[in-house]
Amino acid sequence: MKSQSALEFMTIIAIGLMLISISSFFGYDYIFSYFDNVNTINTRQTLSTIISAVNLVYSQGIGAQTRAVIMIPSKIDPSYTYISGKEINFRLSGRVRDIHGSTATNILGSLPKGEGETTLYFKMTPEGAIIFLDSPISYVILKTFNDSARTNPDTSFNVSDTVYYSAEFKNFSDGNIDADLVVNIYYPNSTLYLNESGTSSNGVYQGSFVVSEKGPWLISLVVPEVNIFSTKLIFVS
Repeated sequence: MKSQSALEFMTIIAIGLMLISISSFFGYDYIFSYFDNVNTINTRQTLSTIISAVNLVYSQGIGAQTRAVIMIPSKIDPSYTYISGKEINFRLSGRVRDIHGSTATNILGSLPKGEGETTLYFKMTPEGAIIFLDSPISYVILKTFNDSARTNPDTSFNVSDTVYYSAEFKNFSDGNIDADLVVNIYYPNSTLYLNESGTSSNGVYQGSFVVSEKGPWLISLVVPEVNIFSTKLIFVS
């Protein structure tokens, strides 16, 4: 009888532990999903705010300026987060998804790399709407070219082409400023192709690389000193 009672007791304990494990698993999954969804909602709001500000200065014409408070979300994946041309994309890691939108005009400039609330400034120029921050290094203009003299801007290339790029570093008053930088270049599958560090000279940094695969390649330039980044998306056929 004692052995039977002990067996029954152990069975009850085992079932109880199993139920606790199951409920803990689903509880964790629910909490993860909740914060994941909140992050997605915040990202969409951030995207909407940026697009509205860009379109506002575009509608008002060259010289127009505005500012907006945004919340940079957590879990941003730098391998496919960009502002380039008229497109903006935030890639969220974890359950990977892209929050994407487009504006009425070309977008240049920089975004903050760290998560949290920040104020972005927007101004309309002949080249497009520039996004910048109130920091010692306010923004970086990143351009790509199909020639080493960097006289022919281009974003469309073929496999085995050399892509030449140039980055211009600006302060809040649009003056040239030098900075240490990190350049990350990503393959179309979002894996890292190239990582290099450097320092601009007279407010300019130049580099080049050869594309070896078809698809969209991303150039992402980070300024660690002020934690901002600028991007350029190119297409290889």
